[in-house]
Amino acid sequence: MLESNTALDKAEYKPLCLRGGNGSEQGDTDGSSQTGQQAENKPSNIQQRRRRARRVGGRRINWSRARDLAPPQRDGPPPRGRRGQKKRSSKATTKIASWNMRGRGIITSASEDMTTESKWLHINQIVKDRRIGVLAIQETHLTDEHTAELHDLFGKHLRIISSSHPTNPSQAAGIAIVLNREQVEADQASYETIVPGRAVLVSLPWSDERPLNILAVYAPNLNKYSDAGENLNALFWKEIILKLEELPHTPNIDILLGDTNMVEDGIDWLPMHIDNAAASDALDDFKLMYNLSDGWRQAHPTERAYTYHQKATGSKSRIDRIYTTEGIS
Repeated sequence: MLESNTALDKAEYKPLCLRGGNGSEQGDTDGSSQTGQQAENKPSNIQQRRRRARRVGGRRINWSRARDLAPPQRDGPPPRGRRGQKKRSSKATTKIASWNMRGRGIITSASEDMTTESKWLHINQIVKDRRIGVLAIQETHLTDEHTAELHDLFGKHLRIISSSHPTNPSQAAGIAIVLNREQVEADQASYETIVPGRAVLVSLPWSDERPLNILAVYAPNLNKYSDAGENLNALFWKEIILKLEELPHTPNIDILLGDTNMVEDGIDWLPMHIDNAAASDALDDFKLMYNLSDGWRQAHPTERAYTYHQKATGSKSRIDRIYTTEGIS
């Protein structure tokens, strides 16, 4: 979680530029054929894979953490729409970002007298100014009525795909994906609610072969447990795997982003310590299943950078990350 909304305007790091499109078809750096060969030579293959998986993770949105995604190049001229106008080209890079907004705030337009900062007015402006194509938001606290009101205000430029907490939508959890109509084919995107208020899968038109599948998440707090004593964060990743397998056509996941509410490596905590092993292992299993990795950590293997500052204790952590397939680079 960000210390304040003004943190959105800070740019401490340069954006990462991801080139390519659907990574699962390109290369098998982490493919089954290679891991099978490793298994013959290394008895502790699963431990090796888990360690590799944990060395990959992104960071909570600092808007400098936004990533530019460029799909594969096509031959021939771009397609044209009606009246001879050019259709929006998917060759243009697309920025993705994630932000925990820590509550809905007031919903208002720029023309109204505001006594409290409108987070959604700020989102509308920052998405436009920084040309963010896809923004994942956590702790939205949106009801269906709130979402309709937001579309009335900002629908000309934004499409908001929202999933609310099933029993307390205006006060707990909630997740949304904001699509910038000027940057992506927002109206052509489809979506599935995987875990209500916690996980949403959006499929964007991307290439001739298949869409770009983006899974936005808001994981439960690490200190929450079920009545049976199981960690809810660990159960969350297992539930996502099961729900994805239940879909009529099990999708490839190209991008996983959001608030994981946990870290995988001690370097991502200040002071350093290791989070719940069951939660880390469950996330590892998900990442390995879909061949996801954290490009920011790969590019900065020893750097300490944090996305959430807990004022009460002074601790810091990198609980917000963006994972992608190897082909998106």
